Amino acid sequence: MVESVMVVFPWDLMDEGIESVLDRLQGEVGVSGIDTWVGCPAVTRIRPRNVFPRVIRNSGGLYFAPTETHYAATRCKPVLAEGLKGQDVLRRAMEACQERGLKLRAVVSTSRTGRLAHRYPEMACKNVFAARSEQSVCLSNPDVQAYLEGLVRDLSSHDSLAGIVLADVCTAWADAYTEEWSDLPNISTDFRHLLAICFCESCLQKANAVGVDASNAMGAAQEIMDRALEKPSQLSGFKSEELSEDHPIRSFQRWQERELNGVLRRLQEATEFPITLLDPSDPHAVHWPMRPRFNCDALSSVLRPIERDTDSKPMTDDRSIATEILFPACWLLIVPSEQIVKTVEDQAQRKIQRIVFDHYGALTEDVLTNIRRGIRFAKRG
Repeated sequence: MVESVMVVFPWDLMDEGIESVLDRLQGEVGVSGIDTWVGCPAVTRIRPRNVFPRVIRNSGGLYFAPTETHYAATRCKPVLAEGLKGQDVLRRAMEACQERGLKLRAVVSTSRTGRLAHRYPEMACKNVFAARSEQSVCLSNPDVQAYLEGLVRDLSSHDSLAGIVLADVCTAWADAYTEEWSDLPNISTDFRHLLAICFCESCLQKANAVGVDASNAMGAAQEIMDRALEKPSQLSGFKSEELSEDHPIRSFQRWQERELNGVLRRLQEATEFPITLLDPSDPHAVHWPMRPRFNCDALSSVLRPIERDTDSKPMTDDRSIATEILFPACWLLIVPSEQIVKTVEDQAQRKIQRIVFDHYGALTEDVLTNIRRGIRFAKRG
């Protein structure tokens, strides 16, 4: 039977009460599992329901008490969320979920955990103009990689967790996507992708060491950017498909993808827990109706989803096959109620392992009701 999971941010648990939130999600909405963020990026959000405070401004960080020994091999040490006052949200959530028979997974941002890039600017992503990110660290940096391995081992020490979910699995100057760039009104998505490519010291050194001409890629990117910025009205005209497969930028990006796959393999080797991640091919495509998640233990030369109907069935390169489907709030809040119910039912019939709703704090009462209806239909099927 398909599992239904609700994503919850720690401030929603803290402000509404962990027990109250879990009782509601299990008893009224009907979910069988909870994904709670414990390594959060900085966020500013308005809550649709009448919960105080209505506006959340959070600088992010870790929402559990880390064990220092797991981070001995790195200069990148955990950064705790502000205002916790000794609270270990993860431990309280684990205890409450265990009492109710709910599966609980921990969600962490690999590259955008709040204040990490600000605390360690030497480990932050850098764009083609050598501007350091205030939001994202580079997953090619050895200290960041050792930090993530420690983080995974740290979370794995909690036996009552059902797994770990990795978000923001990308090497990118995240500011390209999160800033409005109001002085560049015609900026295109492809232009943001180009601006987001990380050219930090770790990326340049590692790529050059294996024969990838990172300096040439950086020069080519800067030339394209300079040419486009000379005529801001034409910023929407740049298309990434104009770059040939043997273009230096393409070669550099393929190296970054291989580097990410290596990082993910090491993270999976660091734990016996199942690790799940959002499809990293386009982590900023927030307007997808459904966003696939894949199991980390399926990694080979490229990141691929797996299908496990039979032990003998080979892995597939079809990226449309996923073990989970995530419905983001930006979709749930705008579609007709019957479409939510029908889509949830349809996905359950596709033998998806889990259907994940993201996230509780952003959803209205009506949407929660429609999710409940969809879950009921899915269970009947």
